[in-house]
Amino acid sequence: MNVSSAQDIYKKKPYLISYGVNIIFEDRNQFENYVKNEPVLWNISPITFGLEKRIRNDFAIIGIAGTNVYQEKQKINGITLKNSKDVYFIEIGAKLNFIPLLKYKTNIDPYVTATTGYINRGVAGELNLNFGLGTNYWFNSKFGLNFNATYRINEAISVENKQGDLMQFSIMLVQIID
Repeated sequence: MNVSSAQDIYKKKPYLISYGVNIIFEDRNQFENYVKNEPVLWNISPITFGLEKRIRNDFAIIGIAGTNVYQEKQKINGITLKNSKDVYFIEIGAKLNFIPLLKYKTNIDPYVTATTGYINRGVAGELNLNFGLGTNYWFNSKFGLNFNATYRINEAISVENKQGDLMQFSIMLVQIID
């Protein structure tokens, strides 16, 4: 059963669950090395889960949790890690879809997010304010693929723990639960 458009999916105000993987760019050296085709140690164990409750056709409340691991010898903020570091995060916030603004029928579902949360990068936790953008591509009325980017502005809970802001990219499978 094909969906006629992304606009039709949210009429019943469903729950959405998402699960997939993430890549974290802790500092711009990772991105610059990737662009220059130099060796980059990518994060491992990049699991992300999300839950969304549609409130209106264009607005939802979202919660996201995930994990990752920075590998040993990865360079972060100019420092080479001697041991691997576990990373985990949790956030809650709002999602605004652009579906009502689109004048044509499409399976593409662009959105922006604003969330707040907590991230622990192996030392101690940080509170954060996150801004993201992304899109869902709906294969049918139940399943889609999500691509998103989130910029995390972090504030250390203790002064010694300031680690800097980061960028995260995720790819997830999205499922609607009526």
